[in-house]
Amino acid sequence: MSMEFHLVNKVFTHLPEQILLLYNPPSITHLRKDSVSQINALMKSHFGSHLLNVIIGVIGMLLVIYGTLLPVGTPQKAYYLIGAGLMLVSAILERQQFFIILELIIVAGTAIAFAHISNLYKEALPLALSFAALTYLGFRGELKDKLTLFGGMGIIVLALGFAITNPLVYLVGGALLTVYSYFSWKRGVRIAIIWAVLNAVFVLTSVSDVYRLITG
Repeated sequence: MSMEFHLVNKVFTHLPEQILLLYNPPSITHLRKDSVSQINALMKSHFGSHLLNVIIGVIGMLLVIYGTLLPVGTPQKAYYLIGAGLMLVSAILERQQFFIILELIIVAGTAIAFAHISNLYKEALPLALSFAALTYLGFRGELKDKLTLFGGMGIIVLALGFAITNPLVYLVGGALLTVYSYFSWKRGVRIAIIWAVLNAVFVLTSVSDVYRLITG
């Protein structure tokens, strides 16, 4: 009887780890003995329903992807703005600092495109915001992490893309952000897969644009 009790107790002791392993495999590598407290912290790492937050992000991603299929113009900008806005909401609800910064820059860069002001200001705003974001991350010591530094470079290149609208620049920026998002997902940031997919699409469309630019 004592052996059976010991076996049952062992199963239930490690049950939280098994649940977390099924739900989020990449994060299991750093679990400690106090698995229950880690699961509680994970559940409090976002606002509201995680599923709803993901759905908001996916809708935003799909709107942005649809926008890439449209010719350059006001409708395309509108899809980018609404899609990026939804992705920003998703990132805020999930408390993902890097993606909040990224989407703030994209929303600002897209919104200012509607303004009737000099192109110089339209190009300067995303660049200024990206350098401010990198400075902020640097002061917080987060750029010591190689993956975050990699992502920061992606933000800078993306902002540069707003300024010179060259497909090769978008290709490099998209590739950097795809790598950052994918490995963030591998680290356990589950919602990062949305940005990995979106930037992978940008990479594919940019490859097509670069090819046409070279051969055209």
